[in-house]
Amino acid sequence: MKRQLIAQKLTDAQTLGFQAEFDPDEAELLGAFEEDALSEFEALDSSIDQPDSVAGGQ
Repeated sequence: MKRQLIAQKLTDAQTLGFQAEFDPDEAELLGAFEEDALSEFEALDSSIDQPDSVAGGQ
């Protein structure tokens, strides 16, 4: 039943001007809160223009 409700909300959300509301559990089920940010290591590793940037740029 819950999945049917979510499917209907997704259909409604495609209607121009309609503002479908999702509760936090529904949004999480749909992947709205998927974390895909860079880790601190990845961010430091990607700073090729600052080869000596470590420990907050010091």
